[in-house]
Amino acid sequence: MKKRKFVNLMIILLLLVGALAVYLLGWVSPIQAWEQATGWDRIDAEQRAEVSSQTLPGGPEVYWLGHSAMLLKWGEVTLFLDPNTNERITVSRRILEPPVAVSELGTIDAALISHAHFDHMDMPTLQGLSDLREIVVPAGSEVFFDERRDEIVAVVIAVMDT
Repeated sequence: MKKRKFVNLMIILLLLVGALAVYLLGWVSPIQAWEQATGWDRIDAEQRAEVSSQTLPGGPEVYWLGHSAMLLKWGEVTLFLDPNTNERITVSRRILEPPVAVSELGTIDAALISHAHFDHMDMPTLQGLSDLREIVVPAGSEVFFDERRDEIVAVVIAVMDT
């Protein structure tokens, strides 16, 4: 009898932990506008920083596309940093409403991949960039791009020593 109670208790505990994991990973969370997904709407209006794509006078325009993805436009050059606009980021479902469809980004001169985690180099996002000219990856990461090897410019990212 004790063994059966223990087994039942363990099953209930596993179900609760599983339900918590499902919630925390965003599998049941609704898609939200960036203001809600990031908590921006909960900050008092007087305390909010000004939202702008312009970083410095004459400098690049920078757009956040969720998670680590950024679009940087500087003059005639457009760079996509850590491209990922997919509905899923590895096992978690995106809760941030996609700001723009990949097909609407226009010509991307280069995608820059910071490191070889799939949430920083999402293959469906890269495949959706039909006008992508080059992909810059850390040395060793080019093995993930067999189909697009002619577009890869592999670089060694050196650690800056101060």
